[in-house]
Amino acid sequence: MTGGVPVYENGEWSWQNLLDMYLDENGVEQFKTHFYELEDWEVDTGWPTRKILEELGLKKVADTMASRGRLGA
Repeated sequence: MTGGVPVYENGEWSWQNLLDMYLDENGVEQFKTHFYELEDWEVDTGWPTRKILEELGLKKVADTMASRGRLGA
């Protein structure tokens, strides 16, 4: 590794020096939205869905979160 950060572009990974890269508030919101969608979490709340928790073998966690109104739709 030569430094920098891993970047996935055009179907390939590479290490790139992106020291001047930053995200403004809108960029952070876009990143967060994409991450939540990728992980199958509720975008508005950031809470995981029952489906993903059960796929991970966490049914009891899903049940507890649902009983507390903290489960993504």
